[in-house]
Amino acid sequence: MTPMIDIVFLLIIFFLTVSQINRVAEHPLSLARVDGVAEKSSPATVTINMDSDGKIILSGEQYTLDRTARALEQLLGSKANDPTQVRIELRCDRRCPAEHVNGLIRQLSDLGFSQVYAAVAGE
Repeated sequence: MTPMIDIVFLLIIFFLTVSQINRVAEHPLSLARVDGVAEKSSPATVTINMDSDGKIILSGEQYTLDRTARALEQLLGSKANDPTQVRIELRCDRRCPAEHVNGLIRQLSDLGFSQVYAAVAGE
């Protein structure tokens, strides 16, 4: 019975502490404004899949390399031609020939992308 009472007291202390932290974070303040600084938006994520034959699948449709480049150019145009506003995730079948992957990476580099995130599976 005594350990159960100890646990209850610890939980009460924990929840009191957390509620105090939440009240501090919710305190209304009129913060200073900075002119000329654009608000940061989270980057759009584009997932590009490559199957074992090197076929590019984007949004559930099969794309050619040129069509993929045009689609990404359109997306960049909507993001003020800022490649940092687009996150590219590349998912390749492990049997996909490297020449297909390298061609896509070269195309992405030509568009101005300096970072491409590769999806891998762990054991």
